[in-house]
Amino acid sequence: MNQGSRRDILRSVWEIWERFCDRLFHVQQIEPDGLLRLNLRPYRGPAVELRDGTVISPGELVGELHLANRELYKIQRKCSNQVKATMRVKKEMKRSLTQLAGHVVQTEAAGEVKAFYGITLFHQGARHLGFEVRELQPAFWRSCFGLGQSLLLAGYHPAGLKRLKLGHRSPAPKVIWISRAALLRNFSPSGGS
Repeated sequence: MNQGSRRDILRSVWEIWERFCDRLFHVQQIEPDGLLRLNLRPYRGPAVELRDGTVISPGELVGELHLANRELYKIQRKCSNQVKATMRVKKEMKRSLTQLAGHVVQTEAAGEVKAFYGITLFHQGARHLGFEVRELQPAFWRSCFGLGQSLLLAGYHPAGLKRLKLGHRSPAPKVIWISRAALLRNFSPSGGS
C-alpha cells in the first residue's frame, strides 16, 4: 500500500470519527465553505481571565471552535506549495472569523457566549489573529490531544505521514481563546458590538 492510500484511509477514518463527534457534541459548520465549526457548551474548567478583562467562570456559555479539516485539505490541494497554502488559509480564516462574528450578532444563543476557544497545533497562526494562547493542562490531555492532532496531520498534510514515520514531533497543542468582545472588535464588518 502506498503512502497516498494510507493517507486516504487515515483521512476517511478521521472524517467518520469527526462526523460521530459532531453529532454527539452538536458541532455545526458556521458557513458551508468556512474553516470554522462551532459548538456551544457550558465551560468546565477553572476560571479564565483574558487580556481584555473578560472572565470565564465554570458553567458560563463558551463557543468551542473546531477546524473544518476537509476545507483545509481542499485549500492544501489547490495550492502549488506550502507558502501559498499558508497565505490562503490565513485569508480564509479571517473570512471565517468574520462569519463567526456575524453569527454571534445574528444568533441569540451565540450572542450569549462570553468567549471562544479551541485546542490546536496552529497556535502561532492563531496568535496573529488576536487569540490568546495558553498551555493545555494537565499533561495527560496535552498528550492525548497531541497524539490525535499528529494523526490528523498525517492524514491531511502532504508530508504528514512521512514526517510521522521519521519521528518528527508536531508542536504541542495549546488552548487558544478570544473573547466575544475581541472577536466583534476585530472581525465584525460593522466594527464592533
